Amino acid sequence: MLPVVTASIERAGDPVLEARFHSVQGMVLLALGRAAEARSHEERAVALLERRFGAVHLDVAKAQLNLVALLYQLYDFEGARPLNDRAVQTLVTLLGPQHPLVGRALANQGHALSDQRRWPEAEAALARALAIFEAAYPADHVEIAWTQRDIAHMWAGRGEWSKARAYYQRALPVFEHTMPGSGTTAGLYFSIAQSLLENHRCGEAVPQIERAMALMAKAYGREHYLLSEPLLGLARCTVERDPRSATALVDRALGLPSEDPIERAERSFNAAKILGETQGGALRARALAAAARAAYGDAAAHRDAIDEIDRWLARRASAAR
Repeated sequence: MLPVVTASIERAGDPVLEARFHSVQGMVLLALGRAAEARSHEERAVALLERRFGAVHLDVAKAQLNLVALLYQLYDFEGARPLNDRAVQTLVTLLGPQHPLVGRALANQGHALSDQRRWPEAEAALARALAIFEAAYPADHVEIAWTQRDIAHMWAGRGEWSKARAYYQRALPVFEHTMPGSGTTAGLYFSIAQSLLENHRCGEAVPQIERAMALMAKAYGREHYLLSEPLLGLARCTVERDPRSATALVDRALGLPSEDPIERAERSFNAAKILGETQGGALRARALAAAARAAYGDAAAHRDAIDEIDRWLARRASAAR
């Protein structure tokens, strides 16, 4: 049926209608986890709209931003960046530099720059986006909260845990109000807990972890893989005083099902770091870390994670000699 519909729309000779059709196909494929296939449809939508309206048009910029968001998910940051820059310039030209659509494009760009660990550029883009949103919306608007969360993630990536926590805590009341009981709000509680864990403040972290787990279990079910992170967080807080309980928490975290090999690799390495602190857990810890390293392969997008595992394994090998 779909090829027939596609052919009918193409014969109609309306590039705007055809572009919308390709964009919808792209969104459906993306929702199905078929991002690579979705890309060709989003690229086709941009090309059709550019042919109809020229380069500087609001519909073209919006289609470009849809494609940029998809490219970010495919880790094609180099392909996304010039496209995002053109879309931002168009929005600034047509709507002015303080329009919320400009803010949204900058926030997305800042998020992607954080993923690439391009910290000064990410900080600048996110700060500009936040300023636009704060000028356009009331203080409890969700766009402000989302951007505060992205800034917090940026600071967490840089190891600036106190700065990260301050932004997480600013965003939390808005998420609690607009998305109470959601997985997103649960993730924010765990992010706050993570920042406390990294500052060795387990006593404060544990209630945040427990709150995150309760919300996640309600939102996703008790066997969802997202519960693995808070379980490992509890294990970190338990390992020194009760290694057996910590190992049980690690086992439960590792047993949660996931179809994402990168998520499983990250989980395995986090588990390895905990088990490596237990008596008799060193061999299993090295095996988990080695499995995580193999799962990453040589993916450039995960270079930092790969380097961390390699350093950890090297230290363990040296200590074992």
